[in-house]
Amino acid sequence: MSISFHHHDFTITYAGETRQFLRKEFALLQYLYQHANQAFTRDQLLEAVWPLEFPSDRTVDDHVYRLRKKLKGWEHVLTVETVKGYGYKLVIHINEPKSLLSHDPEFKQLTMNLFSKYHLYGHGNALNTLTTQNELGVEFEDMKIYLSYMRGDIWECVHSNELAFSDKALYLFFIYTFITTKKDKVIDYLEKALDQKVFSELNVEEATILLPTMIYILTDHLDRAHRQLTFAENQITDENHGFYPFHQLIRMMYSLSTGNDECFIEKKKHMDEFFKYKPLQRELGIFYLIKGLFLIKKQQYEMGQEDIYKGLQITQQTQFKSHIMLFHRVCLFYLEHYIEDSKLETEFRKNWNQMAMEYDFIKLEQEIEKQIKQNLYI
Repeated sequence: MSISFHHHDFTITYAGETRQFLRKEFALLQYLYQHANQAFTRDQLLEAVWPLEFPSDRTVDDHVYRLRKKLKGWEHVLTVETVKGYGYKLVIHINEPKSLLSHDPEFKQLTMNLFSKYHLYGHGNALNTLTTQNELGVEFEDMKIYLSYMRGDIWECVHSNELAFSDKALYLFFIYTFITTKKDKVIDYLEKALDQKVFSELNVEEATILLPTMIYILTDHLDRAHRQLTFAENQITDENHGFYPFHQLIRMMYSLSTGNDECFIEKKKHMDEFFKYKPLQRELGIFYLIKGLFLIKKQQYEMGQEDIYKGLQITQQTQFKSHIMLFHRVCLFYLEHYIEDSKLETEFRKNWNQMAMEYDFIKLEQEIEKQIKQNLYI
């Protein structure tokens, strides 16, 4: 059975149908789902879902009542049942039959190739459709944490108990870099993580090549960024390398930070040509952002803003919410440190503050830092 929990808007999806919940309803349902068929007392549920709060004795009963109403029509899939004299448990009733094609290796390979193409060209909506079609019978377990990150289900990444820290460490570091004000801590944690080899085999290359440069630039450690870029260029030797376009964008960011206009313009011309025959939408959106920031730095405000808004539109159309967050973080970093445009900064700061409220950045930062410390033995 495949039920998807979406932390960013407190919805869950089953068989293509999405239902909306309040924050605590969502938290209670997910907790019961993660411990399916296990009975809990009301006190245990209060401790799990309302820690450090002082809800009334009726809180659990009221929330269970509302859950049952909102789950109406899904009783054949799961129900919240009363355990007389004890409490409640969530019961899963069926497992969905898999497609007859699920055992066909050729079909599985074709599906994975389609996944790779959608991912490469930044078609987030198509990826969501593909990976939620249970009838295909193809599981995307290895990509589950990445899909949560991409969709903006950040709290799902953080709270996932199904994966080891090594499997989600890359995404936690990206999120932490975006939201924390403890810039030197990011570097300290990252370098310890690399020394202790905590990243999974699936993510270690990106964690070793791309992640450090991005962190060094966004923390203004440009000497380290330069050394890391040199290392990366020895690993990314041709345009067919999967990291090539993003590496070039980081190169442009470095030139923007150091004021090397000649190098920036050279890279810009090259990437203009690159995107003509490889219109990779995630990277293209960030490309327009960086070009726009450069133009504003050169006091070409109208053209610069036009490029930035075009980049934002492209990025939003990908439906990769992780990259929408990246877009805003990079934009605000340069507006705060290198480029002056108060109108643009005010607008993007407003968007960022809305994200901060939606995801509760303060609590999110604390939880990610806690997990990093626990797993790095700090």
